[in-house]
This record gives sequence, structure tokens and C-alpha cells, in this order.
Amino acid sequence: RDDPKLWESLRTETTAMGVILADCVKAGIDCPGHELVKVSGVFAGDGESYSKFWRFMQPVIKALHPDWKPLASHPREDSVMKLSNACIDPTGRYAVHATMELRRNFKGFLLPPRATKSTFCEVE
Repeated sequence: RDDPKLWESLRTETTAMGVILADCVKAGIDCPGHELVKVSGVFAGDGESYSKFWRFMQPVIKALHPDWKPLASHPREDSVMKLSNACIDPTGRYAVHATMELRRNFKGFLLPPRATKSTFCEVE
């Protein structure tokens, strides 16, 4: 919204795997979310989408993660010894439910906005 010409300048750009900016925003247009659920509205179609559409992606990522630094990397913790089944709130007054998400992307494959059934089968 800060730069109305941004869409025009990027809309014909294509990644090596054929992803265009419209592929990245389609899911956000089709399902805009809910006022109580914060969604990005933009999803990378492949790994190159982040660099090819950086001027579009960067403000969205920053809005969702205000403390995010562009050149920082995610902390890596792969020790299962640090996992615990301890009760984080024995009273049940404050913490009712907790979740953990784990994601992995595979280089050279299309991501969900552009992935087909055969893409998912190949990854599996």
C-alpha cells in the first residue's frame, strides 16, 4: 500500500520455476482471514520467490514479525533432550493449550501456492 507502483513493477517477474507474484498473493485474496486471526496474505511459491519479490515480501514479513532482522537466521535447536512433558501451568488458569510447529522446505520444489499433487508425491 505504501507503493502503489510496486505491483506493476513486479507483476511480470517470474522465478526460474515459473512462479509469478499473482501465485504468491492468490491464497490471501481467496481467504483473507479474520479480524482476530493475523495472516500474511502472501505465500512464497518457491524459494526464489523471497528474493525475486523481496520488495513485496519484506514489508509483509516485517509487519508480522516486528523484531525480525532481514539478515538474521532462525535459531536452530535440534536436541530432543530439551523437550519436556512438564505441566507449564498446573492451575490451568493461564495456559490451557500449547503447540509447536515444525516446518521444512525442500530446495528445488514448488511450495504450496504452486505445488501440484505430483509435487507433493515427489517430496513424500
